[in-house]
Amino acid sequence: MNNPLNTEIMSYKRFNRHELFDDFLMDWHSTTIKLVRDYIWETQKEVHSELENLLCGIWDGYLYDELLTKALILPKEDYRRVEDIVQLINEHIEANGESVTQVF
Repeated sequence: MNNPLNTEIMSYKRFNRHELFDDFLMDWHSTTIKLVRDYIWETQKEVHSELENLLCGIWDGYLYDELLTKALILPKEDYRRVEDIVQLINEHIEANGESVTQVF
């Protein structure tokens, strides 16, 4: 595929976050994003990172294929948080098929 802007083309799966996330998972994922943001700031002095952006995509029902690879920079306990949510989303997609998060 020709990519004249030389931008990275990302692969992803779609899912309906409203079907999957309850209050606990909303808090869990919010905390994970905060931990990642803090770690990136402390280690790289970046305000916005690609990893944080990939995690925020989950709010809109996008699970990016490279999320776990990008998360390898994290401390083990933070990586496991990302790994857990990715596994949960993949299980949801496997059981229900891909779908789209509704916008209200």
